[in-house]
Amino acid sequence: MRRVIGVRGVSGAGKSHLVRQIMSLYSKKEEERASGRRFPVGYWLSESAANLDPLFVPGFYGSNRQDDAQGVLWDTKELHDLVIAAHRAGWACLFETRSRNDGWERPVRYFSPDVFVPVIINHPIDQAIQTTRDLGGKIMLETARRHWKRITQSATEIASLGYEVLIADRQSCLRHVREMLV
Repeated sequence: MRRVIGVRGVSGAGKSHLVRQIMSLYSKKEEERASGRRFPVGYWLSESAANLDPLFVPGFYGSNRQDDAQGVLWDTKELHDLVIAAHRAGWACLFETRSRNDGWERPVRYFSPDVFVPVIINHPIDQAIQTTRDLGGKIMLETARRHWKRITQSATEIASLGYEVLIADRQSCLRHVREMLV
């Protein structure tokens, strides 16, 4: 069964890094383009030496964080609509949430617990803040703490609905996501 995997974590926790690592496992990448958009709105990935499921990744992943920021899908409805359509077409999906208000409400409405897997990267907040700042971003400790609290509350709510929420460090999340795509 093809999975839909949603990744959350505070800024600097490694969400984009995880997605890029998974994307690098595929040899064929086709861009999904939308009229009027400068950057792709997603990627269709196939042909993996590790025999991974064909994968759709919404969003834009440029060569650096500044490029990424220009192509972010800030409209969560658009992001989730792309994921839903790709999954209906038979593709596994991997997406990250990038804003504090970005939730898993829509995926929970559309996908059963055996399809949708919420993944939370549990990275030390002080290190995540430093990573964000090193990359030119701005974030305050109290903001990151509020974001983390919202993420963990959302995880508790989703788990109460029967979804298995993975909360782990960066490397464990990467390993589990890869295993889910086999």
